[in-house]
Amino acid sequence: NLARLVPQKNQSFLIDLSRELSLRNIKHKILVGGTGPLAEELKKYNKQMKTEQNVCFLGFISDLDSFFNQIDIFLLSSKWEGFGYVLAEAALYRKPSIAFDISSNKELIEHGRTGYLVPYGDIDQTIDNILRLSEKKQRDAFGNAGYQLVINRFDQKVIYQQLEEFL
Repeated sequence: NLARLVPQKNQSFLIDLSRELSLRNIKHKILVGGTGPLAEELKKYNKQMKTEQNVCFLGFISDLDSFFNQIDIFLLSSKWEGFGYVLAEAALYRKPSIAFDISSNKELIEHGRTGYLVPYGDIDQTIDNILRLSEKKQRDAFGNAGYQLVINRFDQKVIYQQLEEFL
């Protein structure tokens, strides 16, 4: 996850997710990049839920290459998004994403093709989809499809051509 540490971004869900993954004996590591007013509160909650070994708060990330090259799946836990730029960034790094089926996430994730959209707050479906993406071949297929989706839908040349045709 890569976002400001604010209520909208809902990183406490990631801590709850980690706790449930641990209860199911599913090996995992959740990397959370970002800073914000909830940093201390989230770290305290992480300690309280005994998920500190599996949920790592990395602070501000200046090297996106390094961050995205460390992860297999991108999880966006936001309660709402205007436009999930970070989902587009993850796709450009060929990472499949899992996010809540809210607001604009459908523009960036094609459910079952580039990632998964789950009902808001649904830990069980999130885990089911993480397990579906546990195979490298599946992650690669979704990552490549997500990359193509972003290039085809949001590339500057494509948008200018569409605008030109429209005008």
